[in-house]
Amino acid sequence: MDIEPYSAEQKRHVREVQNLWARYAPLMAESRDLVGGMQWKTIRGREYLYRYAPDPVTKKKRSTSLGPRTAETEAVHARFMERRALVKLDLPPLEDAVATQARVSKALRLGRLPRATGEFLTVLDSTGMAAHLVMTSSLALHGYETMFAHELSVSEAPALHFMLLDDAIADDFYGELSGALPGVSIEESRSGMVDLAFGDIEFAVMTRSRLLRGLARNGDDDQVECVEARLADDHIATFTFDRSGRPVPISVPDPITMAMMACIGDPEADVGPALAELATRNGDFVVEEHELEKFPAIADRIGGLGPRI
Repeated sequence: MDIEPYSAEQKRHVREVQNLWARYAPLMAESRDLVGGMQWKTIRGREYLYRYAPDPVTKKKRSTSLGPRTAETEAVHARFMERRALVKLDLPPLEDAVATQARVSKALRLGRLPRATGEFLTVLDSTGMAAHLVMTSSLALHGYETMFAHELSVSEAPALHFMLLDDAIADDFYGELSGALPGVSIEESRSGMVDLAFGDIEFAVMTRSRLLRGLARNGDDDQVECVEARLADDHIATFTFDRSGRPVPISVPDPITMAMMACIGDPEADVGPALAELATRNGDFVVEEHELEKFPAIADRIGGLGPRI
């Protein structure tokens, strides 16, 4: 796999975007939580606090009672109004800064993700459903690019394959996804992977157990156990750039996990060892001794880095 370090200007710009993203992403999440509003309603002479928001499918206003007026519900209302005021004050200048930085990202040729894919991932993130998913296809490499400030060779149209973080919510997840993305089509394949489409975007979701079963067909049990152990750790929330230059949220596995999966999926390819080398040289990622024993291609690639921790 070809790996090219970013230029000094590209590295500097990515750091600036990372600093902005650290403030912008939480505010966007806060903004989504505050969609709609709260109001007091008088019913039979008594006031009740109602939270209202548009229904994700019908778009009609839907309201829920939070209880009668008490010190507790007054505090809930006051906190909501305070949060909304802060977001309305802080978000617009950050959105302007994101737009400005997008033009610079595009000029520096950092945006390689197709714009339609970037727009879809942004919409998916805005629904809150992306919090349950982690990218497991080669598109995850775009996330590592901004993490390590290196450009990686990625196919022009990598598949959109996700792993569901919690198998236990699989049945509920697809129902909620249908509500969050009206018009999405869902079809389970014979392999157990769920194929979905939203407009012109096709993507797939599999459970963790399904992913591990797929790896077991190509790798030995010890290798799959190494991947399974690492998949239990937290995924990494990062971003990439689409061709408009705008940052696109993406969740990826630990890069060593991704390197191991690549080694199992295609033992002859260089992707896994190269990614492991990049992660250990440019980040706080280590390959454990027992993992090196099970993945000799990775051990050979990073063997010159010193003691294997």
